[in-house]
Amino acid sequence: MKKFLQFVFIVTLLIIGLSSTTTSVIVEARTSSPKLFIDTPTDRVTITASETPLSIDGWALDPSGIKNVQVCIDNIYKGDAILGIPRPDVNTAFPGYIGGATSGFSYALDISSLSKGNHTITVNSTGVNGAILSQDIILTVNLPSRAFIDTPEDGLTITTSEIPLSINGWALAPSGIKNVQVYVDNIYNGDAILGIERPDVNTAFPGYIGGATSGFSYALDISSLSKGNHTITVNSTGINGELYPQNIIISCAGPSNPSVVSIFNSPTSDKTVIFDSSHYEEIFLKVTKSYDTLIYVYGEISPGVYTTTPLQLINLNTGNSLNFISTSGTYSIKTKRFQNVKFMNINGWNGKSNLTASVYVQNPSQENPSQIIGDYNNKAPTPKVLNTITSVGTLLAVKDSKSYCAVGNIIYRSDNWGVDQFSTNVGTVIGATSLYKMLILDNGNVLVWDKNGKIFLSTNNFASFKKVFDMLNSPTHDLFGAKTYKNYVMFTQYSNTIGAASKAYISEDYGVTIKECFDIYKQEGFIEDGNTKFHTHDCAIDPYELNSAGKPMLWTCIGDGIGAQMIFFSKDMGVTWTKSSPIGYGPTQTTQIIPLKNCVLFLSDSRLVSVLRYDRPTTGTKSKQNLNFETAFLFQVGWGKTTNTEVPIGCTSAIDFENSKAYFGFSIVGNAFTGNITDDTLLKGQVYATDGYKFYEIYKNASLVNGSGVTAVYGIDSDNDKSIVARIDGFDSVRLSSKMWD
Repeated sequence: MKKFLQFVFIVTLLIIGLSSTTTSVIVEARTSSPKLFIDTPTDRVTITASETPLSIDGWALDPSGIKNVQVCIDNIYKGDAILGIPRPDVNTAFPGYIGGATSGFSYALDISSLSKGNHTITVNSTGVNGAILSQDIILTVNLPSRAFIDTPEDGLTITTSEIPLSINGWALAPSGIKNVQVYVDNIYNGDAILGIERPDVNTAFPGYIGGATSGFSYALDISSLSKGNHTITVNSTGINGELYPQNIIISCAGPSNPSVVSIFNSPTSDKTVIFDSSHYEEIFLKVTKSYDTLIYVYGEISPGVYTTTPLQLINLNTGNSLNFISTSGTYSIKTKRFQNVKFMNINGWNGKSNLTASVYVQNPSQENPSQIIGDYNNKAPTPKVLNTITSVGTLLAVKDSKSYCAVGNIIYRSDNWGVDQFSTNVGTVIGATSLYKMLILDNGNVLVWDKNGKIFLSTNNFASFKKVFDMLNSPTHDLFGAKTYKNYVMFTQYSNTIGAASKAYISEDYGVTIKECFDIYKQEGFIEDGNTKFHTHDCAIDPYELNSAGKPMLWTCIGDGIGAQMIFFSKDMGVTWTKSSPIGYGPTQTTQIIPLKNCVLFLSDSRLVSVLRYDRPTTGTKSKQNLNFETAFLFQVGWGKTTNTEVPIGCTSAIDFENSKAYFGFSIVGNAFTGNITDDTLLKGQVYATDGYKFYEIYKNASLVNGSGVTAVYGIDSDNDKSIVARIDGFDSVRLSSKMWD
């Protein structure tokens, strides 16, 4: 509505011939009203809180001119807008205002600390005459992911040191923080410790899940950091998968102690390093990271001529003597006779080998070697082949001198090791389509796995089966992942769809009830590379270390992702798990875990290291203990490094718990590059026997041409010969006597 103002004019009328008089005349003048409009942001818009200010833009008019434009949020004054911005469009639409051509305003609103929810922005324009006009708009604010590295500061210069560099900061995500991972020069280093109290962060940025405990800390090993600039990247990942990276640059001035020389720092290919050892009788190699890689050391006996066999290395963590290194630890090397020593690194096939190592001239180890139980010094076994077994379908189990196979969902039995051609039909598993795995338990219960993910149980000697569990699209792998001991059954999920199988399960009542005992995603410091997620491989029930309740130790392992070769153990039946290594992963990826009395063996999955060993300490394995591994057995150096070498996978093994012996083989699933295998080291169905310290080939089929190795070893059976049966691809199965050690 137009307003009219009254003005009083004093009019003097001079009329010729009349006397002068003065009178008042009231005149009404029509004028324009104040106007105000916020162009951006629009009303009811949704934004994300950000370090970038939100621009409040618009225009204001007043007949007397604009004195100021003030911005408030939730009735709290924030500041005065910048005035005088050209707005010829406004001046055209509303002519006649003082300053109409420059009626625009702008204000940069700090929204970095806005809480989640709705907020009211109020713009007040004040005319020169004091008239005030206001406009409100509503903003809906979502919280952003945030992170900050408090220490070290960007640009810091350090020297290499045995004392780790502490990386501290905080991370927030609307969904909560899943993990904080630390990288050095784009190479994953480890997961930070989460849950550190940060009330200051929670006050500054309220409304976040876990904001009060948003701090993180990571101890970065800088003992072998090379001279020069290095980029530290801290990636915080929310529960919803949102990634928020932070980078800082640190400069390394080199070692403060000249006796420390970095020789390997994540080499991308095989590398040779010469070290002048002429002044030292002994040097030390400290390996801080080692995955899918080997180190050999040779001594120079004359100029340019080195020993033909590798030098002996003493593992100061275990006291064991080795002729190559595949695991983290500190190693002593006697160098008195040599002018130089040559370190040779051999990387694995997968292009993701990782190695960090430095040479010291003084012992850097601060710990005494673990007191381990030691080996057996058994005599060599005398292999004895009893017979071959030809089954009508896939051989799945042997028990009490009987062997079992399956065709589809029908189970057949042989009572004389295949002579009767498995003529006895013992049962049909209703609801199954293709049986591929079987466990016959000590009480006579039978568990069978179907390829559709279902597990069936028989408690009446195969007469009938009922479904007791369903893993949907993530069934246990046919080469590994299901174990039994007395009343216990443990098995894992597996799927070729990475990330679809993360769990292990346990039964303590012969398979009647089954419960989850492990989930990768619930483990502290779980790692994922952002592109792939890992899945479970094998598991093991370990009766050689019992807890206070008399229950066995459990093991599981995972793989198939960058840095995925993690090994876990539990001392409380899966309530809590310990990751075996402080750097997050083991020295090789494994698919078979074999617990023995004095040690635990880990059979590799298409990696350089064939069999890894953990020696049990005399005091037993402790929860939260970091385990020391060594290579127990190496079939062939350089598996998978060329286009014609094997990619072997450790398969289901037979364990003689009473005598602490194991029997195993490797299946060959193809080649890392082409699948064309011509170096047939394991194509002959080799079966091996071990006590954990010595390894013996007990079977080989020299005439086998089109095989792909051993796919399972079953037993130990309770017949007179204590049979083991090896299922060999391309040949059927072979039965051997485990009394070969007698």
